[in-house]
Amino acid sequence: MRSLTSDTRDLLLSAAMAGIEAVDPHRAVTNALSDLSVDRDGHERCVVIAIGKAAPAMASAAVEWCGDLPVSGVVVSSVPTSAAGLDVLVASHPIPDATSESAGRRVLDTASTCGAGDLVLVLISGGGSSLCTVPAPGLTLYDLVQTTSVLLRSGATINEVNTVRKHLSGVKGGRLAEAIGPDATLLTLILSDVVGNPLDVIASGPTVPDPSTLADARSIVADVAVPPAVRRHLAKDTSETPKGGDVFDRQTVMVVGDGTMAAHAAAASLDGATVVSTTLEGEAREIALQVIDHAKALKPGESHVYAGETTVTVTGNGRGGRNQELALAAAIALDGRDDLTLLSIGTDGIDGMSDAAGAFADGATVATAAKNGMDAQAALTNNDSHAFHDAAGSLVVTGPTGTNVGDLILVHRR
Repeated sequence: MRSLTSDTRDLLLSAAMAGIEAVDPHRAVTNALSDLSVDRDGHERCVVIAIGKAAPAMASAAVEWCGDLPVSGVVVSSVPTSAAGLDVLVASHPIPDATSESAGRRVLDTASTCGAGDLVLVLISGGGSSLCTVPAPGLTLYDLVQTTSVLLRSGATINEVNTVRKHLSGVKGGRLAEAIGPDATLLTLILSDVVGNPLDVIASGPTVPDPSTLADARSIVADVAVPPAVRRHLAKDTSETPKGGDVFDRQTVMVVGDGTMAAHAAAASLDGATVVSTTLEGEAREIALQVIDHAKALKPGESHVYAGETTVTVTGNGRGGRNQELALAAAIALDGRDDLTLLSIGTDGIDGMSDAAGAFADGATVATAAKNGMDAQAALTNNDSHAFHDAAGSLVVTGPTGTNVGDLILVHRR
């Protein structure tokens, strides 16, 4: 049995990084603003509101594009940074905290100052739902934190989680757009981390009308333990989100990068690679089995590439993330094979509540972990994928990448 070789690791990680580089936020915003016919000279100032894990780079590109036009605004991100002329706020992800609420209220305050003569650039990327949080009237930050936590642990999809979030928020589900003065010019640029690029789901759609309903939100939380105040709020007709209006009709919205772009760039960097799907969703451990089963058709030297975002239903008390759990389930499926290697990685460099971006798996991963005292099946049962991959030496740690378009999964046959 050959162990996971450094050459194979390098091959797959290099391809994944090529995919991540292809959705560089700075380049994506620069290209989009160059393509759009936006008249800078017709405005007195530019107000930048950037929210999400890619916010710093997106904001930097916007400031450069503005040239001599006076610029102000706010950047909300998960890491400390700087952006010329803009206030930078660091908030919490994936669970909001007081910094998230403070950032959300600052964003609304900034939006409320915009009016005639202003060009407002709203730059949205994944993670914005947690980073920018304002409880709706009658709710508290505690209500939002408890609801988000229970939904994430339940295995709810990002669409379901954000449907609920929108109906509990004063900034999501189009509320930010409503806070912007009616005479301002509004342009929203989005780096998508959601399969299919539904505009209302990415960062919970702060500047677009919300097609989901209170009935949808009530159905999603029907069987989960959310705070009583949340149920009372969702029972009120007045808690419905905006479905349209002049502010939405007048703005321009553009997706500047997504998982599809990353997957094709990753595949282009590998000889004999095929993009199988860019809409991968489902329970991580089940998707792992499907991916491995499909990989049995690969010829030597060929690879499969996927993009998407899986989920994990947490029943144990271990630590990890969806990419690490997918790789753990794949390692069990591959145990004893000598030809296939898998990499599952979050394009943001952060997988769940851990310092890893994801993990590798091959036919020797389970045995290597066992030598270091870690049982694969027990780790999977306990959702303890991080400890398993640490014992197996199969963790991938990149640090925050500055972008976020979901996950990449690559499988290679040696």
